Amino acid sequence: ERFRAAGFNTLIADEAHMLRNLDTELTQSFISIVAPETSKSTDKLPEYRLLVTGTPIVNGMPDILAFLSVLGEPVIKNWLDLKRAGLTVRSYVKGLAPAFRRSNQSEMLQRLWQQRLSSFMVRRLKKDVLDLPAKVYETLPVAISTADEYAQAESNFLQYMRAEGVKVTEAAALQKLNELHAIAALGKVAPVADYLKNIQGKTIIFCTRIESLENLRKALGSGLLFTGALAKGARQAAIDKFQDDPSERFFLGTYEAGGVGITLTSSSKVILLDLPWTPAAKGQAEDRAHRVGQKTTVSVVTVIAKGTIDEHTLTILAKKEALIAQMVDGKDRELARKTSVAAEVLRSIRAQASQVGAAQGQTGPIRWVDFEQGS
Repeated sequence: ERFRAAGFNTLIADEAHMLRNLDTELTQSFISIVAPETSKSTDKLPEYRLLVTGTPIVNGMPDILAFLSVLGEPVIKNWLDLKRAGLTVRSYVKGLAPAFRRSNQSEMLQRLWQQRLSSFMVRRLKKDVLDLPAKVYETLPVAISTADEYAQAESNFLQYMRAEGVKVTEAAALQKLNELHAIAALGKVAPVADYLKNIQGKTIIFCTRIESLENLRKALGSGLLFTGALAKGARQAAIDKFQDDPSERFFLGTYEAGGVGITLTSSSKVILLDLPWTPAAKGQAEDRAHRVGQKTTVSVVTVIAKGTIDEHTLTILAKKEALIAQMVDGKDRELARKTSVAAEVLRSIRAQASQVGAAQGQTGPIRWVDFEQGS
């Protein structure tokens, strides 16, 4: 109410991807400023609204719908709400209503970009506005030290899914998938430590699991641990130490704490010990090194645990990256798939697996176990 009464003419929100969830108190507070359900006659709503973000879409379509709502568009909470709206969709996205009945999702996204998003979104890519060195991608396939524990957990997961069937909730399945991720991440520590001991210069390592980072730090014998547990006052000191102290070689951070909003250009190598579920978290983490001030090519190494859930995670990321490219950049489906970084990593992994199979005289689909046995 105080914001509305103050009569601000312009509202600017940086890091606007934090507003992507319409159900949060933060997003609802913004909406109450720009498009309140009720207002006083003395209220003056902001005439201009600017949302600034490097990751306009974190998960999918609902993120864009949240931005529309914050900008004062009708509140649509999810994709299904558009379908349920029937002909009212026509007033929300001009000419789109018939497409909901005859087009697939890919074609719909193209229309949405052309008819709606392009009217309020200005998209500037880093490569177009900054003179930065290249960013290249590599894969590091490793055999995990927790293979037996992982195999048992995977077996338990499959048994659980078969037993529960349709009763399995998304939250329960995700919890068990995260358990598999955790075991795989722990199993990568030893081989990654060996790999890093042969690397010169500074290296940034990201992981979703604090325990894995702690174990890796112990195995390396040094390193700055950057997690949510680190006091806010100590965070900048840790960043400065890594940036300025030549003896501080390893920065070990979680995606959530260290993957956004900081600069780590003293290193040009980023190791992804495991993978987050969203392309935004992955891309943000990579770009801690790929920022203004970076002088050399940035190498991003994705550590892949052979025979584990990692390939499934990459498949999810590839699909999300393609979807985002269609919505935000207006790319057609095939081009979006070809330019997906996760898809590129997947192709690299499968090519290696195919080479193993060919060497063994095998034909047909290659299983992950074939890759593992042949390496």
